[in-house]
Amino acid sequence: MRDKNGRFLPGISGNPGGCPSEVDNVRELALEHSDAACGAAARALLDGGYGKSVAVYMDVVDEG
Repeated sequence: MRDKNGRFLPGISGNPGGCPSEVDNVRELALEHSDAACGAAARALLDGGYGKSVAVYMDVVDEG
């Protein structure tokens, strides 16, 4: 129930079911992985957002 301004009345929740259990499952799975896996996931997300960095190779030529 809401009042005339659209706010919830005292004792009434806007989310009576609480947080979905899927959120807890994802949180537990994330905590089970190592720091290396977290780093790899972060790199993958950054590569997707900003693109992979370009590798530059230079050959040294002796002209003497």
